[in-house]
Amino acid sequence: MRRRLLVVSLALSLMAGLAADAFAQNCTIMKGVAQSGTTDYTTIGAAVTGIPASLAGDYCISVLDTLTYNEQVEVRNIVTNGFRIYIGTDTSGARPSVRPPLTSTAAFVIANASVSIVGLNVFETAGTNIPFGIVASSGDVSITSVSVSNGAGSLYTAGILLSSNSVVAYSSVNVGNAHGLWLFSPGGKSDISYSTLTANSSLYQGLYLQGSAGNTLTNSYVENNLGQAVMLDTGSNFNGISLSTMITNVAAGRGLFINASDSNTVTGSYVRNNLGVAVRLAGGADHNTISQSTVSSNSGLAADAAVLIENGSSSNTVTGSRIVNLNGHGIYFNGIAHGEVSYSTVISASAGRPALYLVDSGSITISSSYVQNLSYYAAHLFNSDKNLIEQSMIASAYSGGALYLDESSSNTVINSEVQNSGGDAVYVFFQSNSNVFDQCDLQSSDAISAGIYINASSETVVTDSHLENMAGYGAVLLSGSGYTRIETSTIVVNNAAGDAVEVNGVDYLFISDSYIQNTSGNALDYAAQSQFSMVELSTVIGASGVTLNTVSSSTFTRSVFRGTAGSGMQFASNSSYNTLSQSSVTGTADGIYVPNGSSNTFSQNWVWGGNSAINLFANARDNSISLSTMTNSNGVYAALNIEGSFNTVYSNAVSGSYIQNQSGVAVKLQAGTKLNAISQSTLVSLSATNAALSGVASSDNVVSDSNLLNAA
Repeated sequence: MRRRLLVVSLALSLMAGLAADAFAQNCTIMKGVAQSGTTDYTTIGAAVTGIPASLAGDYCISVLDTLTYNEQVEVRNIVTNGFRIYIGTDTSGARPSVRPPLTSTAAFVIANASVSIVGLNVFETAGTNIPFGIVASSGDVSITSVSVSNGAGSLYTAGILLSSNSVVAYSSVNVGNAHGLWLFSPGGKSDISYSTLTANSSLYQGLYLQGSAGNTLTNSYVENNLGQAVMLDTGSNFNGISLSTMITNVAAGRGLFINASDSNTVTGSYVRNNLGVAVRLAGGADHNTISQSTVSSNSGLAADAAVLIENGSSSNTVTGSRIVNLNGHGIYFNGIAHGEVSYSTVISASAGRPALYLVDSGSITISSSYVQNLSYYAAHLFNSDKNLIEQSMIASAYSGGALYLDESSSNTVINSEVQNSGGDAVYVFFQSNSNVFDQCDLQSSDAISAGIYINASSETVVTDSHLENMAGYGAVLLSGSGYTRIETSTIVVNNAAGDAVEVNGVDYLFISDSYIQNTSGNALDYAAQSQFSMVELSTVIGASGVTLNTVSSSTFTRSVFRGTAGSGMQFASNSSYNTLSQSSVTGTADGIYVPNGSSNTFSQNWVWGGNSAINLFANARDNSISLSTMTNSNGVYAALNIEGSFNTVYSNAVSGSYIQNQSGVAVKLQAGTKLNAISQSTLVSLSATNAALSGVASSDNVVSDSNLLNAA
């Protein structure tokens, strides 16, 4: 602030030095004022009284000394005819002052158009309690290189009050419990530049626009440490703020408050409130834009943010800006329909507030932006639907999600990166339905977290995306997350204790054209009670490939399933009525392991196992294997092993298949099996010491219309 005030002070001095040249060049008539009586008038008021009722040229009143003039100067009822009245100084050093006496309205009361005040100081006497420093009820008033200060008195309304089409340049206003500058006319179109406006009031503003449109504030500094620095009030539309600083430092204050005012722009500016909201848009403030600016707050209050957009204020834009609140929300949309954040950085470090917070808001677009909170959710959508996040990065290190969707549906995240080193990259929670993640990179590096975690939320779509967690889970789907689709995506993890994809109590999961890998653990784990799911045209590779527990009526087709340290697929815990077709299944243990699985159909598959290709075990019953190839090379385990106890493995059927073991028995029907049938199949052993079929202690099993070969 000190540096900015110094720049403004130097600018004021420069303008004062140029004032004499301006008078000399522009004035048709020049009148002087000096209290010594050595020129035309001894008071400014008397000089104004001497102005003719109708001008024939520019009329200048030059104050020639540097003394204080105790008077109220009024300008009114003059026909200017397109010319101007100049009142000011032609001194290049110290400047004269105007001090309004007791009971005055202001130092200058201007009720006339085309008036310029140049190079003067205005201050108030102690105890005078007057409303204004300068008040202009007419338009086309110019105030240049003027200083208005509260002095020891009490300006109680405004340092300067202007109407329309006016100018404040290279000037300073410093007041207490009053507006610094008040623009009140709906006509607006005033320009404020290279000026400093300061107030110190909870009731008034540094700059107050009251229904005033089309004004500009540029290269200026506005401060009010007890209230609003700048307020655009009802109907203050199409105003422009650029290259300016707006500062307050109080919880109830705002650096910039736009209330029920539309189509305003803030460009290349700095707005700060360390104790509260820096920028607030409310009351239906629509189509406003903040661009190329920095907005800063340090408030941790739940209702605060660096930028707060609320109360139905729609179609507002934050672009190319840096929004920072290290103790709270960065940007907070509350009850908003339509808005945009683009090419911006939004940062928080709060342990309890997200950097980007959407509540009851929809049709908000976040594009080409960076959102970060390493201590909490980076972005949190609550009860907020139909929003879009595109070409953005969201980063956190929090144990929850970097992006948290809570009761928020039909949102789209496209071509974006979400990272969380301490938790889930994306957390989709409780009735957050029909959300889409397209062309995204979702990364976690936490051992108990996932790239995406979906809980009680249905119809999520993950497409053309990459999910990665080398320490934990890729995707976790919990009960109530049915109709989820994972398409043309890659999910990669490396966790012996976790899964690339974990499915727990989820129906209608559809995985297509995807690559799923867990180098050290389960690739695809249906943990409990899932049904009507499908995996097609996909590759699933893990230490264990696919594990089904209590899974029914699901389809796995035209895919590759591989277990690099266990089974390629395991059908367990009464997994029934599932179909595996036209797929390649390999496992270092069994290719397909079926303990306690029933009424499953395996058709047109190629299966290889380090132990058995297919192992029907324990309570496996009523399973059908057809038109498939089963191979292994194991002297202990058969290529097709049917094994149980107390006749618990029964009524399984194999037809039209090729079964081969390079080192042992092709098919083994062991004790505890019955009513199993092998038909129209070829059984081949390439071992010189083993038969193609072994049926020790088996009963009621049938092998028919089949070829049993021992090529050795």
